[in-house]
Amino acid sequence: MVETARDHAARINEAVVEALQAHAYEVEGRHYKFIVRSSRLMMDAGEADAWHAISSVLARVYNG
Repeated sequence: MVETARDHAARINEAVVEALQAHAYEVEGRHYKFIVRSSRLMMDAGEADAWHAISSVLARVYNG
């Protein structure tokens, strides 16, 4: 089976959403939590075989 550009973009998008969705992170004493509200793939208007993933993400930052 040949992986298309759309398939590849979808796999990357799924990995990014999984890394962010409902996970908490701590960086330099600040706590971060992300909620992915939506995600979709779009074909590039200029290139027939190029795809982009767009996600709407809510980020919360807690100090301390």
